[in-house]
Amino acid sequence: MKRNPKQLVPAAKAKTPVARKDSLHLGSMDFTDMMYEGHPEWYIFAVEGTLDSVTDEFVRLRKAKRVFRGVGIGRLRKHELIGMLTPIVELVDSGWVVVLRAMNYVTSQQLEEYREDAKHLSKRLKRRAIAFATEDTSGMMAYELYNSGKSIEQAEWERGGEECRFTSTRRKLPKREDYHTSFADEIFRELGIYVPVCVGRREPKPCLAVGKGSAGAIKCANLVELEKWG
Repeated sequence: MKRNPKQLVPAAKAKTPVARKDSLHLGSMDFTDMMYEGHPEWYIFAVEGTLDSVTDEFVRLRKAKRVFRGVGIGRLRKHELIGMLTPIVELVDSGWVVVLRAMNYVTSQQLEEYREDAKHLSKRLKRRAIAFATEDTSGMMAYELYNSGKSIEQAEWERGGEECRFTSTRRKLPKREDYHTSFADEIFRELGIYVPVCVGRREPKPCLAVGKGSAGAIKCANLVELEKWG
């Protein structure tokens, strides 16, 4: 699989997720609902820390080509292009920073190393971090939670399946009839993380394009260019 800079975010319905009255700006469901309107593959992670501390460690780790700091925030457009700019978003009243590493298409290499970013930043910053990825062809979903670089919980399951491969030093596997996107949403809620609906917009000026329901959740954002544009 190759990451395609001209892929579109799903149109209309996906751009303005309706916030749930009992869970405003919490969890991963707004993000996953949007992704399942299009090509449901992604690799994201979240780290406890400040925007600058997470950005600096991520840039060093991935040898980013360019960084746009403190970018403006705009409204997500219909048929918004997903380019080569990776959003790094600090959340309001959360203490967590979310990195949307890849959306719509995830390379096989990214799937193999999806835990590395979270593990590395968790170790360097001595904080918690969680990685979350999904591959469309197999329908597999997975997350791994770290504390100071040590894995404390990991799970892998087929979306809608009845079984989950689960290892944890902090709890037993929650019993469910099936394991779905809501299973990941539960741990994001527990940790106090919201995964916003947003993409990095390149033109005419780099900014963060945000879905209507996510705008109030974002304190500030940077954009990172990991690959040469064009």
